[in-house]
Amino acid sequence: MTARGAAFYGLQTMRNLILSFAVILAPHAALAQIDRCGTVPGAGAYQLDLARPPSVVRIADNAAIPPDPANRDWACYQAWLTAGNTPLPAPVPPSQTTISANQFFGRFTAAETQAIWSAAAADQTGRIGSGLTHGLAAGSVSLTDPVLKQWLDALVASGAMTGERETAVLTP
Repeated sequence: MTARGAAFYGLQTMRNLILSFAVILAPHAALAQIDRCGTVPGAGAYQLDLARPPSVVRIADNAAIPPDPANRDWACYQAWLTAGNTPLPAPVPPSQTTISANQFFGRFTAAETQAIWSAAAADQTGRIGSGLTHGLAAGSVSLTDPVLKQWLDALVASGAMTGERETAVLTP
Protein backbone atom coordinates (compact mmCIF):
# COMPACT_ATOMS: atom_id res chain seq x y z
CA MET A 1 0.00 0.00 0.00
CA THR A 2 1.34 3.44 -0.88
CA ALA A 3 1.70 6.21 1.69
CA ARG A 4 -1.18 8.07 0.05
CA GLY A 5 -3.38 4.94 0.19
CA ALA A 6 -2.51 4.34 3.85
CA ALA A 7 -3.37 7.95 4.72
CA PHE A 8 -6.71 7.68 2.92
CA TYR A 9 -7.46 4.36 4.63
CA GLY A 10 -6.59 5.92 7.99
CA LEU A 11 -8.92 8.86 7.40
CA GLN A 12 -11.77 6.55 6.34
CA THR A 13 -11.25 4.40 9.43
CA MET A 14 -11.25 7.47 11.68
CA ARG A 15 -14.43 8.78 10.03
CA ASN A 16 -16.15 5.42 10.52
CA LEU A 17 -15.15 5.34 14.20
CA ILE A 18 -16.48 8.84 14.78
CA LEU A 19 -19.75 7.95 13.09
CA SER A 20 -20.02 4.75 15.15
CA PHE A 21 -19.60 6.71 18.39
CA ALA A 22 -22.18 9.24 17.21
CA VAL A 23 -24.66 6.43 16.68
CA ILE A 24 -24.02 4.96 20.12
CA LEU A 25 -24.31 8.33 21.85
CA ALA A 26 -27.25 9.71 19.85
CA PRO A 27 -30.33 9.98 22.10
CA HIS A 28 -32.94 9.89 19.30
CA ALA A 29 -33.38 6.90 16.95
CA ALA A 30 -34.01 9.05 13.86
CA LEU A 31 -31.02 11.22 14.66
CA ALA A 32 -28.90 8.07 15.13
CA GLN A 33 -29.91 6.83 11.70
CA ILE A 34 -29.04 10.18 10.13
CA ASP A 35 -25.67 10.17 11.90
CA ARG A 36 -24.92 6.69 10.55
CA CYS A 37 -25.64 8.08 7.11
CA GLY A 38 -22.75 10.46 7.60
CA THR A 39 -24.74 13.63 7.09
CA VAL A 40 -27.54 15.69 8.53
CA PRO A 41 -29.09 17.04 5.34
CA GLY A 42 -31.39 20.00 5.53
CA ALA A 43 -34.55 20.66 3.58
CA GLY A 44 -34.16 19.89 -0.07
CA ALA A 45 -31.58 17.14 0.35
CA TYR A 46 -33.87 14.71 -1.50
CA GLN A 47 -36.26 15.05 -4.42
CA LEU A 48 -39.14 12.82 -5.46
CA ASP A 49 -38.45 10.88 -8.65
CA LEU A 50 -41.21 10.68 -11.28
CA ALA A 51 -39.14 8.40 -13.52
CA ARG A 52 -39.03 5.62 -10.93
CA PRO A 53 -41.81 6.23 -8.36
CA PRO A 54 -41.80 5.92 -5.40
CA SER A 55 -38.02 6.33 -5.55
CA VAL A 56 -36.27 9.50 -4.49
CA VAL A 57 -33.09 11.18 -5.67
CA ARG A 58 -30.41 12.32 -3.24
CA ILE A 59 -29.51 15.76 -4.57
CA ALA A 60 -25.90 15.74 -3.30
CA ASP A 61 -24.82 13.01 -5.72
CA ASN A 62 -27.91 12.52 -7.92
CA ALA A 63 -28.26 8.93 -6.67
CA ALA A 64 -31.63 7.24 -7.24
CA ILE A 65 -32.78 5.54 -4.05
CA PRO A 66 -35.30 2.69 -4.46
CA PRO A 67 -37.87 1.98 -1.73
CA ASP A 68 -36.09 -1.04 -0.28
CA PRO A 69 -35.97 -1.37 3.54
CA ALA A 70 -32.68 -3.29 3.22
CA ASN A 71 -31.11 -0.38 1.32
CA ARG A 72 -29.03 1.81 3.64
CA ASP A 73 -29.76 4.92 1.57
CA TRP A 74 -33.52 4.27 1.82
CA ALA A 75 -33.16 3.86 5.60
CA CYS A 76 -31.28 7.18 5.72
CA TYR A 77 -34.02 8.83 3.68
CA GLN A 78 -36.72 7.41 6.00
CA ALA A 79 -34.81 8.72 9.05
CA TRP A 80 -34.50 12.10 7.35
CA LEU A 81 -38.29 12.13 6.84
CA THR A 82 -38.85 11.08 10.47
CA ALA A 83 -36.74 14.05 11.56
CA GLY A 84 -39.41 16.30 10.02
CA ASN A 85 -37.88 17.00 6.60
CA THR A 86 -39.80 17.10 3.34
CA PRO A 87 -38.35 16.18 -0.08
CA LEU A 88 -38.53 18.58 -2.98
CA PRO A 89 -41.35 17.82 -5.42
CA ALA A 90 -40.51 15.92 -8.59
CA PRO A 91 -39.52 18.17 -11.48
CA VAL A 92 -42.23 18.86 -14.03
CA PRO A 93 -41.25 17.42 -17.39
CA PRO A 94 -41.06 20.02 -20.15
CA SER A 95 -43.97 20.23 -22.57
CA GLN A 96 -43.37 18.82 -26.01
CA THR A 97 -43.46 21.75 -28.46
CA THR A 98 -42.48 19.88 -31.63
CA ILE A 99 -44.90 17.22 -32.81
CA SER A 100 -45.33 15.21 -35.99
CA ALA A 101 -47.42 16.66 -38.81
CA ASN A 102 -49.92 13.83 -38.27
CA GLN A 103 -50.22 14.68 -34.57
CA PHE A 104 -50.65 18.34 -35.44
CA PHE A 105 -53.37 17.79 -38.03
CA GLY A 106 -55.00 15.30 -35.66
CA ARG A 107 -55.73 18.23 -33.35
CA PHE A 108 -58.35 19.56 -35.75
CA THR A 109 -61.92 18.31 -35.83
CA ALA A 110 -63.29 16.81 -39.04
CA ALA A 111 -65.30 20.01 -39.62
CA GLU A 112 -62.21 22.17 -39.11
CA THR A 113 -60.17 20.01 -41.49
CA GLN A 114 -62.84 20.42 -44.18
CA ALA A 115 -63.00 24.18 -43.52
CA ILE A 116 -59.16 24.43 -43.77
CA TRP A 117 -59.16 22.71 -47.18
CA SER A 118 -62.02 24.92 -48.36
CA ALA A 119 -60.26 28.06 -47.07
CA ALA A 120 -57.04 26.98 -48.83
CA ALA A 121 -58.92 26.54 -52.13
CA ALA A 122 -60.63 29.94 -51.78
CA ASP A 123 -57.60 31.88 -50.52
CA GLN A 124 -56.49 34.42 -53.14
CA THR A 125 -53.22 35.20 -51.31
CA GLY A 126 -52.06 31.60 -51.16
CA ARG A 127 -51.07 31.92 -47.49
CA ILE A 128 -53.41 29.20 -46.26
CA GLY A 129 -52.53 26.75 -49.03
CA SER A 130 -48.78 27.30 -48.70
CA GLY A 131 -48.96 26.92 -44.91
CA LEU A 132 -50.88 23.70 -45.32
CA THR A 133 -48.39 22.34 -47.86
CA HIS A 134 -45.43 23.40 -45.71
CA GLY A 135 -46.89 21.66 -42.65
CA LEU A 136 -47.47 18.43 -44.52
CA ALA A 137 -44.06 18.47 -46.22
CA ALA A 138 -42.05 19.27 -43.08
CA GLY A 139 -43.06 16.08 -41.29
CA SER A 140 -43.00 17.88 -37.94
CA VAL A 141 -44.50 21.07 -36.59
CA SER A 142 -43.11 23.39 -33.91
CA LEU A 143 -45.99 24.77 -31.87
CA THR A 144 -43.88 27.85 -31.05
CA ASP A 145 -43.08 28.69 -34.69
CA PRO A 146 -44.27 32.25 -35.51
CA VAL A 147 -45.03 31.18 -39.10
CA LEU A 148 -47.43 28.55 -37.76
CA LYS A 149 -49.12 31.23 -35.65
CA GLN A 150 -49.53 33.43 -38.74
CA TRP A 151 -51.03 30.51 -40.66
CA LEU A 152 -53.50 29.79 -37.85
CA ASP A 153 -54.34 33.53 -37.63
CA ALA A 154 -55.18 33.41 -41.36
CA LEU A 155 -57.45 30.41 -40.71
CA VAL A 156 -59.22 32.33 -37.94
CA ALA A 157 -59.60 35.37 -40.25
CA SER A 158 -61.08 33.12 -42.96
CA GLY A 159 -63.61 31.66 -40.51
CA ALA A 160 -62.19 28.14 -40.78
CA MET A 161 -61.69 28.03 -37.00
CA THR A 162 -62.19 30.19 -33.90
CA GLY A 163 -59.52 32.01 -31.92
CA GLU A 164 -60.33 29.75 -28.97
CA ARG A 165 -59.64 26.65 -31.06
CA GLU A 166 -56.42 28.25 -32.34
CA THR A 167 -55.21 28.57 -28.74
CA ALA A 168 -56.16 24.95 -28.06
CA VAL A 169 -54.30 23.73 -31.16
CA LEU A 170 -51.15 25.61 -30.11
CA THR A 171 -51.19 24.32 -26.54
CA PRO A 172 -48.46 21.65 -25.99
